[in-house]
Amino acid sequence: MNYIHRKVILLLMALFFMGPMTYADGDQNKSVGTAAGRFIDMILSDSGVVTALGKSGIRGEGATQVKNFVNLSLKALNINNAKPTKREFIRALQSLPKGGKDGRIRAKLFAALNKRESELTKGEFIETINNLIYLANRYGRNSSTVLACSACVNSSLNSQGIKFTMELMENKQSKAVLESLPSNPSDLRKHISSQMRSLKLGSFFANSAQVAPEEERALALFFGLAKNGSKAQQELAGEILSVSTFSRSQKVFFGNKLWRLFSDNITQSEAEGWTRLIKQIKKDPDYIADKNLEKAIFKNFEAKAAKNSNFADELDYLKRNNCFFD
Repeated sequence: MNYIHRKVILLLMALFFMGPMTYADGDQNKSVGTAAGRFIDMILSDSGVVTALGKSGIRGEGATQVKNFVNLSLKALNINNAKPTKREFIRALQSLPKGGKDGRIRAKLFAALNKRESELTKGEFIETINNLIYLANRYGRNSSTVLACSACVNSSLNSQGIKFTMELMENKQSKAVLESLPSNPSDLRKHISSQMRSLKLGSFFANSAQVAPEEERALALFFGLAKNGSKAQQELAGEILSVSTFSRSQKVFFGNKLWRLFSDNITQSEAEGWTRLIKQIKKDPDYIADKNLEKAIFKNFEAKAAKNSNFADELDYLKRNNCFFD
C-alpha cells in the first residue's frame, strides 16, 4: 500500500506524494501489548508506542508521525509544555471536565490507560490515540499545535483508524495566535464569537453546529491570522472571508471551510497561490451568476488537471474527502 505525503497540488495547494509503507491485518481485537505493565506506562514511552503501532500495522514513517502526534498531545496537556511524568499526566487528565461529550471521552481514555498491556487490543489502542489527540487539541495549554483531519493530511493513517493529526505550526504568526488562545473550550467559543462580532459576521453560537468541537481551535487560528498574520496570511484570510459570507440582515459566515487551510502549515507561496485562485474565481462569469464556490474551484482545478494527468487521482481524493465543502 502507498503512503501519501503533502505536496503542492496544481501549483496552488498542498497534497500528496507517494512512498512505501506496509500494513498488517486490520483485526481490531488483536492484542498489541508488549509487557505486563499498564497502558499508561506504554503511552508515555516512545519505544512502547512504536512497538504497539507496529503490531497495529503502522510502521516506518507512519509510526514516527503518530509517535510525534502522541508526544505533542502529551506536551500540550502538561502545564509546562514538556513531556509529562506519569503523575503529571494523570493530574492533567483529572483536571479535564467530567461531563458532556468531552467528559465521556476523558472517561474512556482513563479506562483504557488503566488496562494492562496484555489486555490491550488494536481497536482500543487506536481509539485511545484519537481520544488523546482530541482532548489535547481541546484543552492544550499555551500550545502552538492545532488539530488537522488525517484523511486530508495522511490517507494511509486514516485507513488504519487514525482520525486526527496534531500539527505543530512552523511560522511565528501562527504560533503567536495559537499560544494566545484560551485553553478552556467555553472561553475559546466566546473568543471566536467576539472575533466574528468584530467582523460583523453574525453569531457563532447561532451557527456553531457547522463547526465540529475539534475544529474550533483551527477556526480561532483563522480569525487570529486575519488580524495579526503575515501580509500573505491576511490577504488570503480576506479573500476567504469575501467568498464565505452572504447578507441577510447582516453578514453570515460559514459558506465553506477554506479557513482550514491555515491549520495545515500553509506556506507563504501556497497562501499567495490560493489568494490568486480566489481572485480569479471571483471574476468567473459562472461564479458571478450562481456564487457556487465549490463548483468554481473544482472547475479551475479540473481545467489544470486536464493538462497534467498526474493530478487526476489527487483531485479525486480532494473531492472524496470533502476537505473544504461538507
